[in-house]
Amino acid sequence: MFCKYCGEKLDDKILNEKHIAYCPSCGKVNKQKAEEDLATKQTQNENIKIDGENYNTKVYQKDSGSALWGLLGFFFPLVGFILYLCWIKTSPKSANSAGAGALICVVLGIIATLVFVVLSMFTNITLPAEFFY
Repeated sequence: MFCKYCGEKLDDKILNEKHIAYCPSCGKVNKQKAEEDLATKQTQNENIKIDGENYNTKVYQKDSGSALWGLLGFFFPLVGFILYLCWIKTSPKSANSAGAGALICVVLGIIATLVFVVLSMFTNITLPAEFFY
């Protein structure tokens, strides 16, 4: 590995536990080694640590963020919320789609309830007594 600032050859012995190499020539920080490790371990399906955070190198399916996940979240908001929490790190586009569908459903439900309550207060709309029996 070479320093990206001065071009000096860096030895693997100068790497610290965060995979950061300090160039002995110019003294600047080179994070290339962490990126190289991530690229090589992608095929090995391993966890690596960069700057104190774990990264899973498992290759996931294409994250398309399909509108179908949004529809699923809209019609089943609890499922959409659970999918959002499960996928937020691995498939962020699909997670956002499912979460947005769930959020839209909840907001529309609240608005519909408020509209019904306000209309029933001002127009004396009541349900027939047979409805409750």
